[in-house]
This record gives sequence, structure tokens and C-alpha cells, in this order.
Amino acid sequence: MNRTELEKWQLDLSQIKSIYIFPGSEGLWVILSIIILLWFIFAIYKTEKSYYEKIEEDIGTSENLHDMLSSLNPEDKNNEKK
Repeated sequence: MNRTELEKWQLDLSQIKSIYIFPGSEGLWVILSIIILLWFIFAIYKTEKSYYEKIEEDIGTSENLHDMLSSLNPEDKNNEKK
């Protein structure tokens, strides 16, 4: 890594070889970032899907869900009877 003195304002720009440590590695970082992003999306999808399937197993059919919700709100039963 070749850096020049920062206090020197009049210098030949052709003398500066690199400004930071990893020049030319931007493409690698973009590819690595995309891979990590896709992995994160699939991991969240898998977690949410397993959570949804667990809830679906606990509740069962839509009738069971309706019965459970109506037992939580007894006011709805009174409104349906009127």
C-alpha cells in the first residue's frame, strides 16, 4: 500500500498508487452482499413458514378458529342471536 503525505498539497497524482487497502475488490463485496442478503431472506422465510405451520397445527380447521375467537368475544355471540 503506497500512500503519500497528506500535508503535501502539491503532488503528482500519478505517484498515488492506492487510496485504500483493497482496490478492485468492489465486485467481490457486491457478490458477497447479495449472497448474504438472499441467505437472510430465505432464513426469515423458513422461520416464518415453520411458525405459521405450528400455529396452523395448533388451531386446526377454520371452524376451530371461529369457535376459539367467538369464545374470546362473548359479545359477538349476543349480537348474532339478535
